[in-house]
Amino acid sequence: MNREIQHITVLLGAAFLTGILSAGAGEDPCMLATPITGPKILVWDARTNASERVLKRFLKTNDPARLGAPGLAVTTLREPISGDCFQAASAKLANPDVSMVVMLINGGSIQPRLSVFPEERIGLINADRFSSILLEKILLREIWRTIGFTGGAGYAPYRGCVMQPAFNDNEIAALMGDVLQPMTLQPFRKFEDRFKMKRTRMVPYELACEQGWAPAPTNDIQKAIWDKVHAAPKNPMTIEFDPKKGR
Repeated sequence: MNREIQHITVLLGAAFLTGILSAGAGEDPCMLATPITGPKILVWDARTNASERVLKRFLKTNDPARLGAPGLAVTTLREPISGDCFQAASAKLANPDVSMVVMLINGGSIQPRLSVFPEERIGLINADRFSSILLEKILLREIWRTIGFTGGAGYAPYRGCVMQPAFNDNEIAALMGDVLQPMTLQPFRKFEDRFKMKRTRMVPYELACEQGWAPAPTNDIQKAIWDKVHAAPKNPMTIEFDPKKGR
């Protein structure tokens, strides 16, 4: 089997598993995503009259319930600005809970489509330079590419990752992946470690109950688990006082 066939086989297998698990994992009442604590990447849609669809799609692709989703520590903001975008992003980084700012802006026809400042931890995506036909799909992928470039992840060695050379709208839309894949995220861990970022992951609802951070049950399965963990022991241990051992 040559390399090209092996590559296609791997991609088809990953796509098959992703379709199965992403369809059902998020609905599993026995699993919960761990809460995100510490510094986060701020994805800020600062465009005028921007809808919430792009940010919602971005958060969905980061959901750890989906196979292959990065589960990065991220937060989003939808708030248009009229001043200097770079200064606005820099001001957000004054907050220690913000590790990086990726901003969608209306930069006009002159400003570059993508401006990345790794040392400043800022990435600017000029939505005005992309085609309006596939704009949401392209912006979603550009958000992930900007996170990767700004955080030190380069081009991926395989085509299933969004980190591929792409130089126009058609090439970005034709990419085979939407997000950063595990192998590409390895160099990104240096950025996460430097700014003490922690990823979210899926854990059993029972474990969340035992650790004390599980939300109140919302269905019969969770209620059964909740009652089991919080139930008083049937045969509690008793210790009788021995006056010879003192008070």
